[in-house]
This record gives sequence, C-alpha cells and structure tokens, in this order.
Amino acid sequence: MLKPQLRKIQLTGGTTYTVSLPKEWANQVGIKPQQQVALVPQDDLSLLLIPKDGIDKGGIKEASIDYSSKVERDVAVRDFISYYLAGYDVIRVRFRENTPELKAFLKDSLRKKLVGIEIIEESLDEITAQCLPAYAELPLKRVVSRMSTIVSSMHKDAILALKNRNNALAKDIIDRDDEVDRFYHFAVKQLKMAVVDRTMIESIGLKSAVECLGYRIVTKSIERIADHVAKVANSVLSLEEEPSANSLGQILRLSDLAADVFDHSLKALNKSDAKMAHESIIKAYQAVKIEEEISKLLLESNQSTKTIVGLKLILESLKRIAVYSAEISEIALNIIVATLAREHTT
Repeated sequence: MLKPQLRKIQLTGGTTYTVSLPKEWANQVGIKPQQQVALVPQDDLSLLLIPKDGIDKGGIKEASIDYSSKVERDVAVRDFISYYLAGYDVIRVRFRENTPELKAFLKDSLRKKLVGIEIIEESLDEITAQCLPAYAELPLKRVVSRMSTIVSSMHKDAILALKNRNNALAKDIIDRDDEVDRFYHFAVKQLKMAVVDRTMIESIGLKSAVECLGYRIVTKSIERIADHVAKVANSVLSLEEEPSANSLGQILRLSDLAADVFDHSLKALNKSDAKMAHESIIKAYQAVKIEEEISKLLLESNQSTKTIVGLKLILESLKRIAVYSAEISEIALNIIVATLAREHTT
C-alpha cells in the first residue's frame, strides 16, 4: 500500500489550482496522459479521485461455490449469503452429486432470506442465481422503514396471540421473522458496497460514511428485535395454561413500554430529534427495572413452574426489545452530532 504523500498546490493560468498525482499510484491504476478522472466531493470535505475507467467498467461480478464433498444444508445457505453480501451479481453453486433435497432447501431458503434473487439456471448438480440490485426501488431508508413496519406488526400480533392463546397467529409471527431477515441482508449488502465504493453512498439514500456505520447498527438492532418478537411467539406456543390475570396485565404493561421505545427511537432517527432520542433511552432504562420487578412477582405467584418459565422468557424478550430500541436512539444521537460537526466546518 502506498504511503500518504504531501503535494504542493500550484496555480495555473491565474485561476486554476492543480496538484500532481503520485506516479507510482498512476501506474498502479493505469492512468495515462489525457485520460479523465472523476473528482467526487465527500461529506467530510475530502475529495475522492476515481479513474474514469473505474466508473465505466461496472462489469458483472461472478462467483462459484464448489462442494467436492457432502455439505450440510445450513452451511450451503450461509456460504451463499456471504457471497450475496459481498456484492456478487451471479452466484453458481456446484454440488458433488445430484442432491435434489439440498437444492430444494437452498432455493427455498434463498427465497425466504434474500431480496432480489432469481434462479436463472439449474441442472442436476448446479444452481445459478442472479442477484438483482434494486437499489433505486429500495433505497436503504425505505428498507429500514419496511423492516420496522413488519416488526411493529409482529409485536402487536405476538401480544394478541398471548392474550387469546392463538397458536396459529403465533406460528405466523415466527414465519414473518424470515421477511425481516430478507430486508436485513439486503440492507447489509447495500452498506457493504457503499463502504467499498463511496460513490454509492448517495445512491442508497445516505449522506456520509458515518451514516453507513450508524445504519449498519440500526438494521442489526431491528433484526434482533424481530428475533425476540419471534421468541415471544415461541413462548406462547409452549404455554400449557393461561397466565393469571395479574401476570398478563404486567406483561402487557411492559410490552406497551417496549413498543413505545421502539416507535419513538425510529421517529428520533428519521426526524433527527435528539430530545426524543434521549427520552426513549430513559424509557428503556425504565423497562429494564420494570422487568426485574415483574419477574420477582412472577416467581412469587402460584402458577406452575413451566408457566412461570415461559412467561419469564417473554419478559426477557420484551426487555431486550426496549434495550435494542435504545441502541437505535443512540445511533440517532451520533448521526445528529456528526451532522452538526460537519456543518460547523463548512
């Protein structure tokens, strides 16, 4: 890697500033005299210089995953997702032998967990998938909004399933967690590509690399919240008897607070509202204390041990929802401060 170098600014023709480029770097990237380069102003007031060929190429990135021996189903799915997140346009998966069950599982998992995947070729021992970008139709903030809407609906329905002992609804909530995963992986893919190619930051709807880092944490927090809502639904399925009226009332109290923290954390992020972000963080601390209080009351109740364990798991997940929501508020504060800092330097 080339070391940083200091260059003097020259004044040419009385009006134009010029600076020479390091020859070693120019040779490395293949720049020649008369060739054009793109100068892209950055949010931190630096200037990104890109050889024009680097912008125009835009070739298709292809990857091959070859399994010379038998592979576990989950391993194949994780491998594919890794290549998807790395930004490959076409991914080929080759198997050692004809494995229709594995191929069927892989295709089903890709449809459930990834956005923009199209199977374009298939044979006895190979699958070829194309990854469609869809950034214009689904910029990052719209993806986050979609994830948030699904999670809020899951949370509302999970509590409804608990109140009405509706196992069918609980199972549906667990299935919806896959939809959140789909958008989460798509968001991570966008963010990874924007970090590698900073000219993409505006294309995905953000303003700076700082926002990329913040939204990486935001999307992960939302994905974790969805996981905990799914855990609530799983706990509903495991209950063999109705919780007492007092226990149910206390759970609803904590649920309402956790949902409120989630909702207002997202509003603080979208509106750049520092006051709302601080209020949400304070409410999350309250949720932690309330969960401890309810847990003590639960252990003192006359309900069966299995019911108490199931309800305790629900309380733990509701607390986690509030805590992960507070992380979104913290990111909102970081982005607000970073934006103010940039404005003061301009």
